[in-house]
Amino acid sequence: LIQGSSDLYGALSIPIESVQELTIGDFENWRHKKSFQQWTLQPAREPDFGNDDAGDSGSGNGKSNGLRKSDKKFTGSVSTEAPVKVDPAKSKVIAEEASAKLIALQDTTSSAPSTKTSSSQELGKVIINATDRTLRFPVSINQREGLVEYMLVTEEGKTHESVFKTSAKALHIHLGLLLLGGKPVYVSQLSSDPNTIPPGDPIEIELTWNENGESRTHRLGTFVVTRNNSETLSPGPWHYNGSIVTREGILAESVGSIISLRLDAEAILNNPRPGRLNDDLHYVNTTALPEVFEDMQMVFKVGK
Repeated sequence: LIQGSSDLYGALSIPIESVQELTIGDFENWRHKKSFQQWTLQPAREPDFGNDDAGDSGSGNGKSNGLRKSDKKFTGSVSTEAPVKVDPAKSKVIAEEASAKLIALQDTTSSAPSTKTSSSQELGKVIINATDRTLRFPVSINQREGLVEYMLVTEEGKTHESVFKTSAKALHIHLGLLLLGGKPVYVSQLSSDPNTIPPGDPIEIELTWNENGESRTHRLGTFVVTRNNSETLSPGPWHYNGSIVTREGILAESVGSIISLRLDAEAILNNPRPGRLNDDLHYVNTTALPEVFEDMQMVFKVGK
């Protein structure tokens, strides 16, 4: 169970498998406020008690017309708030506080029933293993050739430019990394300086599947080649920046971007290798993709 408290709802206890959305900060207060922003306000008509002072009577006959002289017709409408501007420093503080609370819940979730093992938990289609600090989820091949900008997106994401896609929620992948102790940075913009590596915890990523009855495992970079030298991506981790934080949560949940080859702060993880600023550099390594396979999964490993 995930247990905690809310200023609006009081004490809460929620089964982890039922979590459908994770939001950060004052989202509920903001949602309630937003519901009334489009209302047009007008002054209510004052009641006519039939005995106002002469100075307030509308006809001079000692009876009120139901309106005070000071009343003025309201013809305007309540203006909506200005567009939200993400303050990177504030977003980071809010998100880190939320992350700390989620990580603190790991002990409570480890005692919940599981259909896997005593050390693993399911969050939607994501399986989280606290013992080896990994999470895994199903993926499928989305694109077998051509230019790509993403290694992985959701089925509702940018599938026209990604090697793989998944039916798992971006939110569940993010929450799984948090529960395993991953530390994102939640910046609203990544540096375009080629010498500045994207921030965030390093995450090792592999792809596994069964082929002709045998288990196969390859590092994620195997499935992309670069135009300039046709070599696969160099070994090494991907960086867990954590996506942009808005009042409704992480932006990756709505745009579906999980692992980006080019620099993209909306994605949960980014490519730290040279060439991440080039939109036309990365191509699918067609020969590395299996023609026939079963049970293809992507595995994230959080470092010690």
